[in-house]
Amino acid sequence: MDSRYTWDRWFEEAYLKQKNLNMNLTSRLVDAGKRKEETHAKLTRITGSAPFRIINRLKGVKPSQTEANSAGSEIDKAYEEKIACRQDLYSEWISRNEKAGCKNETASESASGVASGQTSDLKIVSYEEFHKMISAGEEARGILLAALDVSCLEKDAAVTAASFFSNDNGSDIWTANEDMITEDGRRHDPFFKTVNAPETMLGYCSFGSFFAVRAALFNEVLPLYKKVADALGQTGADMTDTEAVCLFMFIACDNRSVGLTDRILYHCRQELPGSSESDGFDYRDAVNFFGYSERYALIRAAFFKTLKDIETEVYRTSAGDVYTVYPVFEKSKTPKVSVIILSKDNPLMLGSCIKSILGKTDYPEYEIIIVDNGSDSDNRTKISHLIASFSESSGRHFDYIYHREDFNFSAMCNRGAGAASGELLLFLNDDVQVIEENWMKIMAGTAMQEKSGAVGAKLWYPDDMKIQHAGITNLTIGPAHKLIGFPDTRIYYYGAAALPCNMSAVTGACLMIRKSVFEEAGRFDEDLPVEYNDVDLCFTLIEKGYRNIERNDAVLLHLESASRGQEPESIGKAARLIQVQKKLYEKHKSFEGSDPYYSHNLSGDSSSYILNVIFDADDPNKKSAVTKIDDKEKKNYSSLLNGANESALKCTVEFADIQKRNRNDKCPVLCVRGWAYVQGKDNACFDEFGKSLILISEDGTECLRVSLFEKYRPDAQKVMYSEKNIALSGFAGRLDTADIKQGKYRILIEYTDKTNGQKYIAVSDKELGNPGTVR
Repeated sequence: MDSRYTWDRWFEEAYLKQKNLNMNLTSRLVDAGKRKEETHAKLTRITGSAPFRIINRLKGVKPSQTEANSAGSEIDKAYEEKIACRQDLYSEWISRNEKAGCKNETASESASGVASGQTSDLKIVSYEEFHKMISAGEEARGILLAALDVSCLEKDAAVTAASFFSNDNGSDIWTANEDMITEDGRRHDPFFKTVNAPETMLGYCSFGSFFAVRAALFNEVLPLYKKVADALGQTGADMTDTEAVCLFMFIACDNRSVGLTDRILYHCRQELPGSSESDGFDYRDAVNFFGYSERYALIRAAFFKTLKDIETEVYRTSAGDVYTVYPVFEKSKTPKVSVIILSKDNPLMLGSCIKSILGKTDYPEYEIIIVDNGSDSDNRTKISHLIASFSESSGRHFDYIYHREDFNFSAMCNRGAGAASGELLLFLNDDVQVIEENWMKIMAGTAMQEKSGAVGAKLWYPDDMKIQHAGITNLTIGPAHKLIGFPDTRIYYYGAAALPCNMSAVTGACLMIRKSVFEEAGRFDEDLPVEYNDVDLCFTLIEKGYRNIERNDAVLLHLESASRGQEPESIGKAARLIQVQKKLYEKHKSFEGSDPYYSHNLSGDSSSYILNVIFDADDPNKKSAVTKIDDKEKKNYSSLLNGANESALKCTVEFADIQKRNRNDKCPVLCVRGWAYVQGKDNACFDEFGKSLILISEDGTECLRVSLFEKYRPDAQKVMYSEKNIALSGFAGRLDTADIKQGKYRILIEYTDKTNGQKYIAVSDKELGNPGTVR
């Protein structure tokens, strides 16, 4: 087995571990498979029998989903339309965001096509033609609009590009968003681009399938392009079209502003590769995602060496066929890294952390500083002995700073930084472990670049390659870890979590920064002792002109929150987070509700890269209508509370409490969520307007009707496959705590059939407290 700690060794060890586990599970799986087949055969015999069919029809239940979904009425059609817009979120996004009546036409679909957008100073070329021009050193005039396939451009793309440049906005390069389109015209998988993100371009060609460039810049780049191509030992003709275009754009985008029009102006021809929300979709299958292979990495390395005199190393990442580059140093010029580890009363975990650093890190110059905010005497002694032993065996310098105080991440980091002698500071939690040897080289090489601010690593949860951290995005709900909990076994949205990228912030659990830049930014804010101190520092760095970089090719393991202890979720904690969040945005006003590296077209409250298409049931700001029920009707509802509930309306209340607080909430918001359906009925007969939540106060004096929002629940349709049209059986109701009196309320659900006015009522066993919790 390889003695170095490479990805080959890591995966070999993981394979052997999994192989042993699989051998133990094999016999159980075989037995389980046999039992499943036997059960399925029995079920098939039962459901296919005449008695079963007769009984089910008497009960009003359809035996098969095919029969259940046979729509013939207007009601069914309306239901199907609502389902369709929830199943195809992109079509819904298009209907909401693109101009009504504006047909999306590509050049090949319109006789005038792109030609109608041609102007005297704008020329449209394919990537193939662009490649020939730069290989021949042919100068350009006016504006060049280059596309992978010219016929895929929107018919007004040229006019839009020309208009952008005519506004003299200081940008010499322009692009816009793009998507894919099937042969039958179905659009899918949009690519909302990130511009002015140089480190993102280190991972893949983030301009995608088309861009425009002013002739002056094009002509300026030509000799630089030839210089790099010569250094590669290749003529321009030796590169593919996309390789040549990528090299050109690496040079052109270097320290230059890129403009972006927030429209979809290009449609790649590609059949549906799968759903971007399904577990199986991998963006390596996307025709417009390129630039991550070894050949592109070699091109980047030549660019750095030839034009910047920076030596780099081409690196094969944990994704296998994905390659990156990172700057490296001559041994005599290697900057010293001060590793600052926060720890208290955790000698075993601290020991594991240090042992992994010393044993698995291929970097020559670093020291380790332990900052302890008050371990008890026994643990303090153990830590002292631990450090002495590691120092003696490794020959490295260790420092142990002991200062008893309440946990304050910022103060502890600042104290460690004050004792550091390194040019680079690496803040590290004691619950982090090294698994691959190049991590520190990757981070240090990146952190030493002129415009680098904070540099972060990708963190996995232990044992299962699930993502804990892959950068922080400033969502509308606040700063959040993207792709947290997702398996790191495929490539997500255009390289997210796999490739280096610019991010608004990186986690303080593993953060590297030049000491001089750290001091310039004012260090960590000690008024933020626990939450958002890393985000605050990163925001400050952006405001000072630096870029924060997430190096997803540097991977470590992280047992989150072991450094300070896991804090349980509570209303108090949520309230504290809101206050800290408000403080953060008061300090950094330009970041409220926006992120320079994240499109507003993507969800503002999800850890995944889904579209920003919010239906009322999922919108935490959408409130229900609340009306008071008169005494006569109240008596009817109250009479149901103590009787047996034999209603055909079957309901499950999954949540009834105060929903997660938003910093813009004027008061806490009560929320009731669940799902309900009428057994044996076509549930398309019950639309949102006929669904209500009935709340009856514990003392019986208050009775309220609360409107409900429909929620798409494909899981319910799967489980209750014999029921008809119940995919919209989910519901949510929200009301401010100020809307109702304090106390506990019984919950009833009421459905009204819109075809005949018949009412169905179910009583839940849950209660809603104002304020309070589910009982």
